[in-house]
Amino acid sequence: MRDPRRAVRTQAAWVLAPASASLGADDARAFARASDELVAAQRFNADRPEARITLGTYFGFLGRLPEAGSEYRAALRLFPRAVPAYLNLADLHRVQGREAEGTQTLRDGLAIAPEDCHALNSLALTIRSASRSAFRSA
Repeated sequence: MRDPRRAVRTQAAWVLAPASASLGADDARAFARASDELVAAQRFNADRPEARITLGTYFGFLGRLPEAGSEYRAALRLFPRAVPAYLNLADLHRVQGREAEGTQTLRDGLAIAPEDCHALNSLALTIRSASRSAFRSA
């Protein structure tokens, strides 16, 4: 996180994001600087859905779930066929205990890209998981 090259610092921030809360004070400050650089680099490209998806994923790593959702929705506004944004948003809903919204998000993605194998697989797994849960509680 202290490397003279920004690419190295931002990659370190990406890798350390899930464990950033456990960093010591000096490392936490270095992480915050590297994290700010990563976010700024993605914001520079915020007119591209890929950058918004990357930001959403990064915010998810940090536990900043509302911001992650906002970034995925922004990616979809930029490019409604951005299937990874649907998949990540559905996963975010699932993590938040909002399974019905996650399922609907996947269905929305399939309405836009009906033959996308990743969206089809995710929806199938979601339905399978829901049916197993219903069976166990019966």
